[in-house]
Amino acid sequence: MKYVILRHLTTGALEPVFCLTPMSHADLAGAFHRTHAPASAGFCDKQLSGRWRVSGRSSSLNLGPAEGDALLIEVIARSTLLLDPELNPGAAA
Repeated sequence: MKYVILRHLTTGALEPVFCLTPMSHADLAGAFHRTHAPASAGFCDKQLSGRWRVSGRSSSLNLGPAEGDALLIEVIARSTLLLDPELNPGAAA
């Protein structure tokens, strides 16, 4: 699935957003443009080992994954619907 890590313009906090529909990374980030700026972007998936992997890059934002993206996504995934096997088939592993 596509992801963008957004940096809050005031606090600097990093916040991931995900997209399961056909939408560009730029459109996804654009929805938050008043309060956030894109910091990194790419694709993520849950491996059979249970760890999250990031790969690829966003051509629309000209950004790739940053160090720490996979860990941040994993932390968020543990507390959200990304663990739901119906939304993410790899979550059942």
